[in-house]
Amino acid sequence: MGHQWAMAQTDTSRAKDLQGVEVKAVRLETLTSKSAMPVTIINRKTLEMMGSRRLDEVMREQTGVNIVNDIAAGSRAIGMQMQGFSSDYILILIDGQPMIGRNAGNFDLSRITVSDIERIEIVKGASSSLFGSEALGGVVNIITRQKVNATQGQAILRYGSQNTQDATLEGEMPFAKEKGSVSLSGNYYHTDGYNVNSYLSRGATAPPYDSYSLQSRLRYRLSNVHQLLLSGRWALRNSQNESVYSSGQTENSTKDVLSESDVNASAVIQSSVSKRFRLNSQYYLTRYSSSQDVSTGKQVALKANDFTQYFHRLEEQFLYTPSDKLSFTGGAGVNLERMNDTEFHGGNDMWSGYAYAQGDWKVLTKLMARIGLRYDHNGFYGGRLNPVAGISYNVSEKVLLRAAVGTGYKTPDFKKRYQVFTNPQAGYTVLG
Repeated sequence: MGHQWAMAQTDTSRAKDLQGVEVKAVRLETLTSKSAMPVTIINRKTLEMMGSRRLDEVMREQTGVNIVNDIAAGSRAIGMQMQGFSSDYILILIDGQPMIGRNAGNFDLSRITVSDIERIEIVKGASSSLFGSEALGGVVNIITRQKVNATQGQAILRYGSQNTQDATLEGEMPFAKEKGSVSLSGNYYHTDGYNVNSYLSRGATAPPYDSYSLQSRLRYRLSNVHQLLLSGRWALRNSQNESVYSSGQTENSTKDVLSESDVNASAVIQSSVSKRFRLNSQYYLTRYSSSQDVSTGKQVALKANDFTQYFHRLEEQFLYTPSDKLSFTGGAGVNLERMNDTEFHGGNDMWSGYAYAQGDWKVLTKLMARIGLRYDHNGFYGGRLNPVAGISYNVSEKVLLRAAVGTGYKTPDFKKRYQVFTNPQAGYTVLG
């Protein structure tokens, strides 16, 4: 990646590391303590040592994960495969909330910067009882910093090969006698891309792009029982790539312009009703938009695509632990999705509902058993009930055996349902 330089500043004359955090949320805990499958945790210190700045770079370093490019998205959609499942069946979460904006089922990992991340949890295997069948292959949960103990700030600047520029500015502070905290971070990323095609005289097989992101979160303790969490995220990526292919005296060129953005917002009320019973009441909204225009050197313009998707989620979750050996996790929610694009005027709605429950029983000191049940219902495709069961056994402090079995129910997403995408490398557009 070339040489990198970093610079850090704080609110005092002496530099200091950002403080650690404590995460307490039903959904976030489900990955590490409620999954029957192996869980890999990448903490902040490891991320800094890796030097990776985008999510696809982090995942390339993980065993059992295969990074693939989606050819239909013009080499921009960098997805992954786990446990033999394609990207369609791998769920990407930020603080327990799903990310949208897939191309033919593929989620582009390079869209996400790893700045302001406390840790990344990776579940390699089915987690469909808690997260739905998008998690049949696995789950990647990105957890940002949640709790702030001191006023502090940090600025980081990195530079690498391929004219890679990465700048991050972060700040956070507690308020109201530490009853609340607020944080804000911004990131800029640029790369010139690279070329591995000998027939490409100009341009890049991995296109250049500029990426901007801004995110903020607020945490406030309303009482000894209730806590309010508000978060927001905005991201924008612009890319322009003109490819010129040379063969003898002949040159063919293609110009591909892509702009995509996503906005996420969530409001969560965490309620510790008692030591054994907790609730999460949450609303989540995300908007993903992309605009792509492809033209050839012969002044032949392919169909321009403008795509916008809205995703609303309202969910209630609970965690009940009647004893030290028994616990129950469950919840219910409803999703509403709306799409607007250049071909389907007036929008299209797709709604779905779900309910799930999972019980965990500590049979012996080293043996844990769990069983779960989930029901999903889609407005277009109907519903289905799916069970899952698993066991885990601690052979020793360093060896843990896990096994699970279950079924899932997967419906096509908007772009698969309506087949709206452009392949700039092959030079065609699919509509309908």
